[in-house]
Order: sequence, then structure tokens, then C-alpha cells
Amino acid sequence: MSKSSLVVLLSRTFISLLLPLTAAQYCSYPGNFTSSSTYGTNRDRIVSSLMQNVHDNLGFYNATLGQGSDTVYALGLCRGDLSNITCMYCISKASLDIFVQCPNKIEAIAYGDPYPCIIRYSNKSFSGAMDSRPAKFLHGASNITDHIDEFDQALNDLIDNLIIRTAAGNASLKFAMGTTNYIQDENNTVYGLMQCVPSLSSVDCSRCLRGAVDDYRSCCLKKKAVNIMRPSCLFQYDLSPISESSAGAAPPTPAPPPAHTFAPPTPSTNVTTKQDNKSSMLWPTIVIVMVAVSISLVLTALACVLLRLRTRKDVKLD
Repeated sequence: MSKSSLVVLLSRTFISLLLPLTAAQYCSYPGNFTSSSTYGTNRDRIVSSLMQNVHDNLGFYNATLGQGSDTVYALGLCRGDLSNITCMYCISKASLDIFVQCPNKIEAIAYGDPYPCIIRYSNKSFSGAMDSRPAKFLHGASNITDHIDEFDQALNDLIDNLIIRTAAGNASLKFAMGTTNYIQDENNTVYGLMQCVPSLSSVDCSRCLRGAVDDYRSCCLKKKAVNIMRPSCLFQYDLSPISESSAGAAPPTPAPPPAHTFAPPTPSTNVTTKQDNKSSMLWPTIVIVMVAVSISLVLTALACVLLRLRTRKDVKLD
């Protein structure tokens, strides 16, 4: 093994150890680029720029870099309720995960963890395209065991409402969240959240979300907590509050949800937050996240420098 290859291997191992909550990444797409290629340089530059550009563009950034066969298409998307700090941390960690786990892949995708965000790049344009795979499915171990029919009806109604509101979003944000109680006079609340990549049309957004609900019905029916992440949309629900802010919440007096049948399965994602008694605990969290983001920035710069040193004989890590 050459000296430069050893340095890269050690740096990747070091970075991996600093990322115990590794984002789900998918490098199984066919095709590799060589380390010294123009495409590789463009890939490194555009992925490294995503964190700041997503922050500057309110949680969504879609970009192209290069010409001809060296063109790289990329996007970064944060879940609509995330704060700027959490968004930057999620994008930074997902970017590093791609550098470490997909060093020479022509295209790859990563989903953030523990908060959802999407990092994606390819040599083919995907702007406006509705893609359902590769997807990531997460769910809790516990099942709904009481009032199952009432739960199903409440979730279906919430899903219908969230799909309509999410698809009605604009080119900057397609995101909605809400809550519903499935038993009167009892504290049985379902929290739901849905989001589409803003470049999707309203029709394709609805189609992606309904497909995500179909995924839910196939993999995790009646689970107490479910998170479905697709390249073009997100769906999450839980019996506990899961959102970081009230962004995308329903208006104070929303119209009743339409009497839709639960036709093609529909997707959803997270929901509301409580602001009570949070202010006294906020600053320690902010400090910790800012330190983590600062470390991520340094590591991103280090990763980019080291990745450029790789030779054609660099070790391939899967």
C-alpha cells in the first residue's frame, strides 16, 4: 500500500470514529470515477459546499457543477422543522459520510441521523424527478395494541390532510406537520410530518408521499413510530412529539380534512414541539451542536485535501 493510500485509509477510519451516528448512505449505484478525474474534483467541491449553501437557502439547495461528462448534479435538503444549527450539523455529517463511505462513486445518497436530511449527487440530472429508491425505513419495536381501528382512521385522516398541504407548497418549501387524537378524552395523540423536495410538482409530490405510505403499510404497519425516507420525500409519525419547531404546523383553525379514501398509500413524516420550559436548556444544546459543526467543518476540509491525494491505486472501501 502506498504512503498516500495509507494516509487516506487512516483518515477515513479516524473520521468514521468521530461519527458514531452514521447517516444511512447508499453507494450501490454502478460506476466509479478515478481519484484524479475532473468529475471527482467537481464532486468533492459541490458536496463540500452543500452545508453552507443549504443554510443560506433556507434548508434546500440544488446545484450543478462542471461541463459535459464531468457535470455533477447535487442537492441538500433539511427537514422543514429543523433549526439552522441542527440542519448544518445534519448536512455536514451526511456529507462526511459520503466522502468516507462512497469515495469514488459516480452517484450516491445519504440520509441524516438522528434528524432527517438528504445529501445526493449524480452525473445525471434529477431535478424535478420523482425517485422512490433507494429508501430508508425506520420504525420502533412497539405496536399499537389498543383502539386499533380508531388509530387507523385518525392516521389516515391526518395523512390525507398532510399530503394536500405538503403538495400545495412552493418551489422553496413543500412541508407540513400536524397532530390528531384518536381517542376522545384521552391523551392519545398522533404526530405526523411530511415533506417533498421542493422542485417536485404538486402531482409528483402527492405521488411520492402516497408511495411512502405504501412503504409504511408494507414494512411497519401499526408501529408506534415510523420514519420513511425516500430520495424525493419524507414521511414520519410518532405517538410522541418529534419536531424541533412549529414550522409547517397547521393554521389555528384549519378546514376539516377531506373525506378521502386511503387509496394509494400515502407518506408522512414528523410533527410538533412544545416550547414550554425549553429556553433554560437551549444554550447548552446550541453550544454542543456548534462545537460539533465546527469539528465537522475542519474534518470536511481535511477530507477534501486527503481525498485529492489519492492515487488510482487507492484502496476501495465498501
